[in-house]
Amino acid sequence: MLQDDIKKFFQIIYGNNAPGYLTIWNRKNFRTKWFKAANLGEASKVASGLSQNKDVYFGIGLRKTQLDERKRGTGEDVIVLPALWLDVDIYDAKAHVKTDLPRDLETAKEILNKFKLKPTITIHTGHGLNPLYLFKDLWVFKNENDNVEAKELSFNFNKALIKIFKESGYHLDNVADLSRVIRIPYTTNFKTTPVPVKIINCDLESKYTLDEIKAAINEILS
Repeated sequence: MLQDDIKKFFQIIYGNNAPGYLTIWNRKNFRTKWFKAANLGEASKVASGLSQNKDVYFGIGLRKTQLDERKRGTGEDVIVLPALWLDVDIYDAKAHVKTDLPRDLETAKEILNKFKLKPTITIHTGHGLNPLYLFKDLWVFKNENDNVEAKELSFNFNKALIKIFKESGYHLDNVADLSRVIRIPYTTNFKTTPVPVKIINCDLESKYTLDEIKAAINEILS
């Protein structure tokens, strides 16, 4: 059942008792639904319903307060981070304007494999990939300094992977902002011809400490 699959995905990402608010956003009317992160069942139910005819996304970072549905919040609102992420576009003239993109899935995966750490989960969005690199433990910010550190880590992570893609002859978008939303697996991408959003890799043994991620980044940027 779609709702159950989405809930299981959220449970893998956040567990069952994370603090803060999970956001579900849809591209059709640009509205955001807010849910307590401990209430993943209700969030999954709404995401499942919206996905019948809308592109549906979730905010990776959990927020400290609930805002109006016309607002998505900013990076400063984030108090919990489960992972780092990328947005890898694969060449498709109907879906993307840029042409300097990996030509197929295998090429994109080969470039990603040049980074020392492997994705924990890879979401195929229909026209690209969202690799997620989960932390061993949910990063619950203790103060604003943690938020600043997370921004810097995400920025450097994206910078390192952008460098790897550039050296391979391809473009990679910078999606380092903590307010980033990505597509929810098991929903549908309606950007062109409808295609499923699916998980193509899930290796829960591949989770990382902050120090492991920083070391891998430094190997690329130093």
